[in-house]
Amino acid sequence: MASQAESLIGVLTGTRKLEKRLESLTRLSSDALLVLLLIHTRRPASVKELTRHLGVSDSRTSKLLCTLEDRGFVTRRISIADRRVEQISLTPRGDSIVETVLGVADATGDESPSGSPRNIEPSITTLGLLIGCIALFCT
Repeated sequence: MASQAESLIGVLTGTRKLEKRLESLTRLSSDALLVLLLIHTRRPASVKELTRHLGVSDSRTSKLLCTLEDRGFVTRRISIADRRVEQISLTPRGDSIVETVLGVADATGDESPSGSPRNIEPSITTLGLLIGCIALFCT
């Protein structure tokens, strides 16, 4: 049990450090960065889809999108297939930020005991599972 706690502490600490580094580099909140990454992986993303993945209110998603649109990272347009749906896409500037963030995340990581860079993907997966479990218990 203690080793699991230590592992979890390491994951959460590493994630917090990565978030702070990305926020200082991009001057965007971790929620805003998450929106950009979600749009990057699900082009074009709907507002409803983003809200569901973020786990926040519609108004919070709307505020994030307004900020990102004002800063030139995303564009919004009405779906041709369904005029009730607003589709969100990254601009070239948004693509550039995502590439920067992915590059930092790829290069981040403390040295493992063997001296080779530690892959952070397992930590992100573990964190995602943890957040999912917390959400189940809190709802």
